[in-house]
Amino acid sequence: MKNIFHFLFIVLFTACSGTNVATNKVPKHETFTIYSSKIGEQRTINVWTPPNYNENSVALPVIYMADELLA
Repeated sequence: MKNIFHFLFIVLFTACSGTNVATNKVPKHETFTIYSSKIGEQRTINVWTPPNYNENSVALPVIYMADELLA
């Protein structure tokens, strides 16, 4: 039982000892704006592509992330 307590203490201590620093930086991307007549304002569009996007013609998966709808 004493060994289990020591093991858990060491695991907890080492798990909490590091500092969490966000390393996710915004990747290089294209930004442009379009006017939305539905909401009557300019909308900013950001397009991220992988580093080798222009080097080949392989089809790549796409993710569209939309803003919330304004009611």
